[in-house]
Amino acid sequence: DVAAVVRDAQDLVAQQDRKEDVSVLPTLVVSEAVPRVGRTYDSVITEVAGVELQVDEQPTNGITYVTVMLDMSGLPARLIPYLPLFSSFLTEMGTRQLEYKDLAEAIKASTGGIGGGLDMTPGVADPRQTEVSLSLS
Repeated sequence: DVAAVVRDAQDLVAQQDRKEDVSVLPTLVVSEAVPRVGRTYDSVITEVAGVELQVDEQPTNGITYVTVMLDMSGLPARLIPYLPLFSSFLTEMGTRQLEYKDLAEAIKASTGGIGGGLDMTPGVADPRQTEVSLSLS
């Protein structure tokens, strides 16, 4: 019935245009939601098995996030172009002990995932030199 559809549409428009009482809604001001001084976390540099380790405590509700940076400066220059391919294959291969499917299931069962990537940054001592790192996280 066309008249019923028109009536429903008019009722809907009237309801949408009605002024609502917003005083019943809970309110929050910025000063209540955001602390005046945010908590800061210092980096701790330590050494584990002769390797420098940077630890940054963060509020992650007990979840541990790890990023491992592997210095590729000792890699022969002829192999550097293959690093992007290698980093993409890292999560698509098996190991000596586990085939790909078994490794993927083990990773899935105990982590949020593992990925590899390539990082290139200007050198600290000489910005014209590029430092290449393989990252795992």
